[in-house]
Amino acid sequence: MLRTVRALVTAPAEPAAWEAAERHPVLGRPALVLFGLGVATLVAAFAPVLFVGPGNLPDDTLVTYALGDQVVTFPRRLVETVLLLLAVPFVFCLYVTVLTYVPTAVLGAVAAVRRGEASVPGGLASDPIGVTRRQARSFARTYGLVALGFVPQFAATLFTGAALVAALAGGADAADGLIRVTPAGHLVSVVDGAPALTAATHAVGAAATLVSGLLWTGAVGRGAGVSRRAAAAVAVPVTLLLVYVSDLAGHFGL
Repeated sequence: MLRTVRALVTAPAEPAAWEAAERHPVLGRPALVLFGLGVATLVAAFAPVLFVGPGNLPDDTLVTYALGDQVVTFPRRLVETVLLLLAVPFVFCLYVTVLTYVPTAVLGAVAAVRRGEASVPGGLASDPIGVTRRQARSFARTYGLVALGFVPQFAATLFTGAALVAALAGGADAADGLIRVTPAGHLVSVVDGAPALTAATHAVGAAATLVSGLLWTGAVGRGAGVSRRAAAAVAVPVTLLLVYVSDLAGHFGL
């Protein structure tokens, strides 16, 4: 898998690299990739609890599950947090796909009309259902390819989790908002009294998002069927915006 990801990162414009990724038993299943990112986020987010202390977990409202003859009780907010962390990668992938695919598809259609290769009003009038189905299939394929662009976020998230564990084990004080899930899909830390740690997690997160942007450019170009230049014209601003709101602005995140 690492070889396939390395091929995508080093040659995102090569069709062979994307074909290999789409055939891969794990990378070729976008739901599995995004669920895996959710699990990684969950592990990285809750590993520091071992050092903060389980007594700090919310326990105002409890949820009880019956598992066979056993009854297990969890804090309701903890259950909601777990479900949220598992779900957010799918939501993040959706809005990245919308922000990149829709403008790219529009630019591609306009370019085709200018070249005289297609007529958008004519196509919609003659076969509106067919056009809609083709666009839906193209969007769904792009969503799956964009999901591959979130693979670098694994590294940033696991780095943040490991850094937090190391900091708390070394005696750092935990502050409110110990970790945040950024709009780019990775975790960053907000540990009071450890500015170097916070800066490091933001730096790694920004680097991961830039690599993700490289993959998103190739994904949108392949999914929407447009040139790499047209895809980059949309994907680059979206990537830079995510870098800013996730790791430079300093106040965004869940």
